[in-house]
Amino acid sequence: MKQVSKSESAANAKQAVFIRVSDVTRIYGLKRGFLYNMVKAGHLKSTTLKGRCGMKGIVLFRPEDIENLIKTQSTEVNR
Repeated sequence: MKQVSKSESAANAKQAVFIRVSDVTRIYGLKRGFLYNMVKAGHLKSTTLKGRCGMKGIVLFRPEDIENLIKTQSTEVNR
């Protein structure tokens, strides 16, 4: 398996339309719980792909939404 550097991962994420929770945690260093809390609070949008039974699914995020969240959160801290 080829090892990918963080800069390569970030470049690939910018090209991707959607990325999974595991990719967000690996690329941006945000925790799963934080992401789900931001979705619940309405600060972040997500899309879920569900199978036939509709019980579980794959949660996807747009990389630009993640970056906007990081910018917003960092400007709130700097105030």
